Amino acid sequence: MMMMPWFGKGKGKGLRGFANEKKVWIGGLPEAPPDVEKNKKLKEHMSQAGECIFAEINRSGVGGAAFKNPEDVQKAVTMLNGSTDVAIEPRSPQAMQVG
Repeated sequence: MMMMPWFGKGKGKGLRGFANEKKVWIGGLPEAPPDVEKNKKLKEHMSQAGECIFAEINRSGVGGAAFKNPEDVQKAVTMLNGSTDVAIEPRSPQAMQVG
């Protein structure tokens, strides 16, 4: 009998699976249970700055996004910090904080 490594079908690592220089953290989002649709909307919004390959919002209203290139991270911070045109309602009247 040949032994093979077993790789389960567990959950992904989320943002932890990406290099730090390719990630951006996002604040000012609503506190709510995880929602796939809101994650998709956040990814679409972040894609304005470059090739966003992953985005999610956790239940405490902190989100994150990962980009293909570190240059896109800097572009996202410059371009989207303070944005209010995202389809996800901000937690308060303050704008979304990207950084």
